[in-house]
This record gives sequence, structure tokens and C-alpha cells, in this order.
Amino acid sequence: MSQFNKFQLAIVCGILFSWIFFFVYKAGYSPDVPYIKNDAHAQWIFHPDKLFFGLEQSIKEFPVTTRFQKELRFIKGMEQPVLHIKAHKQAVLFVNNIEIITTKPDNWKKETSINLLEHLQAGQNQISIEVTAFPGRGMLYAYISGLPYRWVTDSSWYSEIDGSALARPVLADDTRNDFDNFFQTTTFQHLNSLAPLVILIFFICSVIYILAHYKLKSKYHSSLPKFLLLIIGLLWVILFFQKMIHIPFKYGFDSPLHLEYTDYLLRHGSLPMAYDGWELYHPPSSTLSPLSHVF
Repeated sequence: MSQFNKFQLAIVCGILFSWIFFFVYKAGYSPDVPYIKNDAHAQWIFHPDKLFFGLEQSIKEFPVTTRFQKELRFIKGMEQPVLHIKAHKQAVLFVNNIEIITTKPDNWKKETSINLLEHLQAGQNQISIEVTAFPGRGMLYAYISGLPYRWVTDSSWYSEIDGSALARPVLADDTRNDFDNFFQTTTFQHLNSLAPLVILIFFICSVIYILAHYKLKSKYHSSLPKFLLLIIGLLWVILFFQKMIHIPFKYGFDSPLHLEYTDYLLRHGSLPMAYDGWELYHPPSSTLSPLSHVF
């Protein structure tokens, strides 16, 4: 390998390793990236209610405070309990309804440890943690070391938002692309469910290839790619129309919201403010040009 090629390889490797380091740091440690990771100590949990991210309700819903709670049985003189907390984004710890500590939201991925020895009474204790997210979803990761049994955040906790009924929290999972869809299968689970169909399609294509190779005259071989491309194109068109007819109009397109913009111009004769409606923060569209004579 020449000196120049070695120099090129060093530059490529340096860029690659820098990108990997940057990605690992940002995803794992940077508070700007809402990436979470469960481990052997505990799991991230959140309240099962969905959040609506509409513009009109965002001010009312944010910040959202979620209260997580679980009981802890403590034996004095025999246990040294230390609570470890991470929360998205700020957590307030209560022991038997007494506020103990508030974590800093600046770096919500950094673990906060609290020695509970002075705050627990013999017997049953109520541990409550209020998590406030601004904006976003309140999530909690916690476990207690120094106990003879396992005490961690999982589905055995209870959670509530703004006095709502107590509910079992949901385990957070960053492998799902729809965070609110708790029953959605992951990509590999869905692929595994389609394995018989994929194998069948592969078998059919193999049979077609063998038959074409041995039965079809060589002068027609050059037409096979075009024929296959035509078949794939027709299947895509069929799939498109089959899916499109089942999509509700208001979900497939946002034209009604753009028509609200047009209606506002007609009624007021002026441009709207961004807070007047969902689509009213857009600049005038070229589709509104026929209305220019109105003004």
C-alpha cells in the first residue's frame, strides 16, 4: 500500500471512529438526546396515558407531572438502602409523604444516589417519586441497592397524572418507532412473523428463474428484467390504491386545515398570527394566489 493510500485510510478511519464516538456519547450521555437504555439494575417506566401533541393543547398539557409510587419494607439495623434515580427530566423524592430531594434536570441521564437510612421507619414505607417533563413524557428509572431483595422500577409500580386513577406503568422501549403504541411489534418480530411468506416468495421466484433459464429461448432473456420491472410496478400501483382507499381523508391529507387559512384571509383581510390555529403559522401558499384580487 502506497503512502498516499495509507494517508487516505487513516483519514477515513479517523472520521469513522469520530462519528461512532460522537454517536455513542450523544445517545448514551447527552441530555439533548431522549434516548433511554434499560439495564440489569432497572427499567424505564412511564404512565400509560397517551399525550396529545396538538398545538392548542400543548400549553395546557406541558409541563406534565407523573407520580410513581411503590411500598418498601425496611428492617432497621440489617439493611443499608441507597436509592439510585434517573428521571426524564426532574424528579422529586417523597418518603412517607415527606419531601427528601429534587434532582437536577440539566443532565437527566446522570444517576442521583440518596441514602435512605435516616428517612425510613421500621416496617412498611411509601416511596413516591414525582417526575416532571417539560416538554415530553415523564419517565423514571430507579432501584435500591443494599437490600436482600430486588426493588426496582418495573410494571409492579403504580402511577398517576394530575389525580387520575392509579394505573400500572408501562415499560419504555426505544426499539419501537411508535412510543405510544404499547402493543406494536418490533421490526424483527414482524419480519419473523412473515418468515413463511418470505420463504414461499423466494421458492416461487427460484422456480420461475429455473424454468426461464431452461425453457425460455435465449433471445427472450434480455426481456426478462423489463418484464419483472413491469410486474413490480403494477404490484406497487395495486398496493397503493388498496391502502389509499382505507385512509381517512383527514389523516391522509391536511387540506381542511389549509382551507382554514384561506377562510381566515377571506373573513379578516389580513394574515393570521401563528397562535390563531394549527396551520396558520405557515406563510401564504402559492395555492392562495387566485385570492389575491380579494385584497
